[in-house]
Amino acid sequence: MKLVHVSGPASEPVTLAEAAGHLRVDYSDDDALIHAQVVAAREWAEAFTRRAFGTQTFDLFFDGWPRFPLELPRTPLQSVTGIFYVDDDGVETEWDDDNYLVDTAAEPGRVVLKRGAAFPNVILQETNGVRVRFIAGHVETPEMVKAAMLLLVGDLYENRENTAVATGVAVHRLPFGVRELLWPLRVL
Repeated sequence: MKLVHVSGPASEPVTLAEAAGHLRVDYSDDDALIHAQVVAAREWAEAFTRRAFGTQTFDLFFDGWPRFPLELPRTPLQSVTGIFYVDDDGVETEWDDDNYLVDTAAEPGRVVLKRGAAFPNVILQETNGVRVRFIAGHVETPEMVKAAMLLLVGDLYENRENTAVATGVAVHRLPFGVRELLWPLRVL
């Protein structure tokens, strides 16, 4: 199984102005750096919580047909665009959505086979033979996530040149409160 980020979000949960205000930076010289740190903070929060903040599109690849019900690795699930399979000749075909149900109420969201559904009688290509395209993400990012992101941005900005290491392991830790703010939202 391999998860690939296709697109989104259209905007970051924390704006450049919010991040600069938090950092007490009132000049534009560091705008690109601060924006990159906001993106990094969102990506870290998403990886830690297994959520998406802002509407995003993902592709989930499998070498063969996955086991159903299939839990999707980013939440909240908004929709499944389609399930596609690639035959041994490299031809991609969309699997009819009459074969499955999409459960957006579950967390994580999932795809469930309908009674009587059957997989196509084809030989799949050796790798990435099945692709599930789905859309996930919080339309409104929770305030505790924004607070954690601002803590991360502050730490990244303050310690951007931190090179302290001990026996190949970075000494620097996450700022206090980041995990605590995100833990209640973590999907296990």
